[in-house]
Amino acid sequence: MQLRIATYFDYNQIKKIHEKNNIKILEEHEWVNFWKQNPLIKEAENEYPIGWVLVENNNIVGYLGNIVKEFLYQKKIIILACSHGWVVENKYKLESLSLIDVFFSQKNIDVFITTTPNKTAENIFLRYGAKKIPLKKYNENLFQILNIDKFVDSLIIYKKIPSNKILKYFTVNFLKIIFYNKLNYWKDFIPKSKLTVHENCDISFDVFWSKYKSLNMKFVQHKSSSWLNWYINYLKDSFLLTISENNQIKGYALCCTRNNDHYGLKRVSIIDIVTIENNREIYLSLVHGCIKESQKRGYHIIDMIGTNNTKKKMFSNFKTFKRNISNFLYYYYSNDPELMKTLHDDKVWDPTLLDGDSFLT
Repeated sequence: MQLRIATYFDYNQIKKIHEKNNIKILEEHEWVNFWKQNPLIKEAENEYPIGWVLVENNNIVGYLGNIVKEFLYQKKIIILACSHGWVVENKYKLESLSLIDVFFSQKNIDVFITTTPNKTAENIFLRYGAKKIPLKKYNENLFQILNIDKFVDSLIIYKKIPSNKILKYFTVNFLKIIFYNKLNYWKDFIPKSKLTVHENCDISFDVFWSKYKSLNMKFVQHKSSSWLNWYINYLKDSFLLTISENNQIKGYALCCTRNNDHYGLKRVSIIDIVTIENNREIYLSLVHGCIKESQKRGYHIIDMIGTNNTKKKMFSNFKTFKRNISNFLYYYYSNDPELMKTLHDDKVWDPTLLDGDSFLT
């Protein structure tokens, strides 16, 4: 059994093992560019591995991806690595821990995270000393229903209820009555700022990011135009909303499609929302703009998960529904005891779904 660094030429075998285990993977040209265009890999002097493979008789039987990113904490650069796509043939499960060992053994990484773990991965990360992100309501999913008819269709499929037009008719109208205020409250909000829709980022986002990071004291990822555009390249049907004053961005929200095709549910998520100094008025205008734009684009629901409580409260102002995700979705670890102590403070964190690899699912 050989353990070595993964290369771009390993794609076909890595794809094969992903498909065998029903795990999604990008197409080859997207996968290669995903690593090559990573801003940290492009610009850094250090060489960061894109992952590792287990090889038996020239066949890849295991893989673990290694997504490196640049974060900031109080103006200090923090290099982070996120585990990605950990998969091993059943026959070689005992050797799978060697992939985790080499991941945590990286010397040029300050913080290690995982954001899409199953129960097995959760338990293994905990054994290596990883901790849950210290936000009590991190796994709380807030959502607003934009099309009650389609939402009920999805609910019927999810609950495995036999199709019945009369039952659906009464269910939809019953929900429209009892949740009338929740379903329509956002429509009465009048934003005080004009919003602009973008498909990608230009230099104005760099001006915004420069000002934001000069004031920021939290643990946040780098959000220059090069980083945001890198993410946008791999988001499905994404769109950006901005609010500007005097031609300068004061806040933005990034949304993308995260459909549940199995249940026929068209879902869009607010995966990042940022303002200068947590401006409440701009937050509310951005959230309202996301809801309105999402309904215009034909989505059935819009949700928010994986962020801090301040931003969730802004979304909940629009009388959202909520549910809890069963798996805990964010674990972190650092070999630096002082950094681990710092990250234990919930006030330090300002997470998004872009932090790890959730944006790829």
